[in-house]
Amino acid sequence: MRYCVLKNDRFRRTNENLVYAAPYLINDFLRTCPHNIDILNEYLDGALSEESKRDLRREFEPKARSFFVDNFTKKKKVHHCPFVIYASHVISNAIFNQYSQFICPDKMVAVPE
Repeated sequence: MRYCVLKNDRFRRTNENLVYAAPYLINDFLRTCPHNIDILNEYLDGALSEESKRDLRREFEPKARSFFVDNFTKKKKVHHCPFVIYASHVISNAIFNQYSQFICPDKMVAVPE
């Protein structure tokens, strides 16, 4: 598990935080992988512009034989995404809200703001 905390007000209630934080989190994870990654699929929870998708492709295509990025949005208060995406969103929010003071600081990825 990797997480970061974006304290800057410009990231509140905007989807810009997804595109900003993803490279830091994923690159930190990739550095710990003992082998090369063949397939890397990145799914983000929220709106994602074509320009943001291009930026993420530019970042990750050189790091995997196959890279795919997509996003899921809530329409009319209903999530239209695979269950694992919705479940991970709910679980990660619950864990962070309930146990944030106990989460290991060595898993926090520093993100310059």
